[in-house]
Amino acid sequence: LEIRHIDEGIKSVQGKPVLTVADRDGPASAAAIIRFTVQNNKVHFRINTEAARLAKVNLSSKLLRVADVVPTRKGQP
Repeated sequence: LEIRHIDEGIKSVQGKPVLTVADRDGPASAAAIIRFTVQNNKVHFRINTEAARLAKVNLSSKLLRVADVVPTRKGQP
């Protein structure tokens, strides 16, 4: 999606079993399940487990082990 349509695209698939991925910070990326970041010239990714749960997307435990997991509202991944 083009940057100007990201919010619309994310909203249109919320609650549906769609894996959403973002590569930049912003309001729309907060709802993405996976967000890529660059730190110290290395690519990392963060996983929003709450967004995955709401989208009914199951993530591999192997994937979760190598990711930075965003804590849920309750403070648990």
